[in-house]
Formats: sequence, C-alpha cells, structure tokens
Amino acid sequence: MKIKMLLFFLLIGGIVSAQERSATVEQAVQEQTTRYNLSAEQVAQMYVIEERRERNLQEIEVLRESNYRLYLEKKQSIRTHSEGTIRQVLHKDQRFILDQEQAAYRQATSNLIQQMRQEGKSKEEIELTLLERG
Repeated sequence: MKIKMLLFFLLIGGIVSAQERSATVEQAVQEQTTRYNLSAEQVAQMYVIEERRERNLQEIEVLRESNYRLYLEKKQSIRTHSEGTIRQVLHKDQRFILDQEQAAYRQATSNLIQQMRQEGKSKEEIELTLLERG
C-alpha cells in the first residue's frame, strides 16, 4: 500500500512538474519510455536524469565559442555519465536493449575511424570528429 501511495504521489508530482519541463527533456524521456518500456517510477527517475543532463549542457555552453575542444570533451563526459546513470535505473532485460545500442554505436565509431584513416586524416582530425559525433 505504501508503495502504491508513493508511486501515486510521484506520478502526481511528475504531472505538475511536467508543465515546467523543457521540450527537450520531455522528448528524451518519451523516447526512453517507448524504447525501454519504463515503469512510472523509472519515468520519474528519467526526468531527473534528463533535467540534470540539460542543466549540465547549458552550463558548458559558454565553452562552445571560447574552447571548442574542451566543450566537446565535457559534452562527451556528460553523455557517458548520463548513460551510466540510466543503466542503473534499468532492469536486466531493459539493459540488454541499452547494451545492443551501445555495441552498435561502438561498431559505427570503429567503422568511422577506419574510413577516416583510409582517407588519410590525422589523429587530431579523427579525435575531433569523434568528439563532435558525441
């Protein structure tokens, strides 16, 4: 009974605070809810994760013009941290989907590196492209 009440209040709180959320956060949570078939409790946790991600990205936005490479490195760090936090929220079968997505991303990254090496790109150009890729 206590769990049901907690979930009820989380849901009500989520509905009230959803009016204050950005479209980016709403879209990200909606995509994750569809992709992973999230429970109500997981949706509430995803809102926290996505709001934190958006806030962190806004904080580093000033670096985009002054130090682009540092901006990209921090953006990559935010992405990695968010994925790790999302992994903790997901159940075993949901993590399987995340693992498949990450494996596909790593394979695409590997293919891109090989392609750029064949094109004769420098190590710095490859690193910058990978950072821009996110």
